[in-house]
Amino acid sequence: MKKTIFAFIISLFFCSGLCAQNLQGNPENNLPPYIKRITQFGERADFSHDGKKILFVEKTYGDVYEVELATNTIRLI
Repeated sequence: MKKTIFAFIISLFFCSGLCAQNLQGNPENNLPPYIKRITQFGERADFSHDGKKILFVEKTYGDVYEVELATNTIRLI
């Protein structure tokens, strides 16, 4: 029983070390393949009703923009 508990504690310690290594650095540099950066600015993004555009604001009380996903064209609204 003591060997099992000891092995469990060692495995938790080893796993926590690996998990901490994965969290280091800027997560923006290691995005999963299904996530793509579209702009270098913006907040509070939301899809349009047809799903072809993303609407967002420049900053908290800034201008409103839209991005056409097919062409990545950014347009001020």
